[in-house]
Amino acid sequence: MKHRQGIINGIIAGVLTVGYFLLFYFIDRAYLLNPWIWWGSLVIYLVFMFRAVQQVDTTAFRRSLQSAFLVFVIANAIFYLFYYLLFSVFDPGLVDLQRELLAENPLWQGDNTELDLSVTIGRVFLSYAYSLIGGFILSLLVGAVARK
Repeated sequence: MKHRQGIINGIIAGVLTVGYFLLFYFIDRAYLLNPWIWWGSLVIYLVFMFRAVQQVDTTAFRRSLQSAFLVFVIANAIFYLFYYLLFSVFDPGLVDLQRELLAENPLWQGDNTELDLSVTIGRVFLSYAYSLIGGFILSLLVGAVARK
């Protein structure tokens, strides 16, 4: 299978990312909404993107880019499925917690507290689609670094 390593590494990265967020969720639900924890999850993605790239011919930039991006696409799909299920099925109260935390933030004042923060399948899919743009840029960087 041509993309086997990308698929395997993507699944592992996705499952580990879900585990990472569950760890913080069970420590304190509010941690799940911390932007530093969200950005920290990129370390998992990067490790497995590099791992997948190292397992293919890195002299061909296109092949490196494909492997890295495939890891991101699969891992992020798993994460966004988890995100949707957690926020809309298992713990819908996280949306209210998010609103409370935002209300405490001085940058988030005025009419913003009335915004609809509900997690729907459409919004999650749109967020996933937007994330692929950043994932592609990240994959370009991983592919370029791996070639050196």
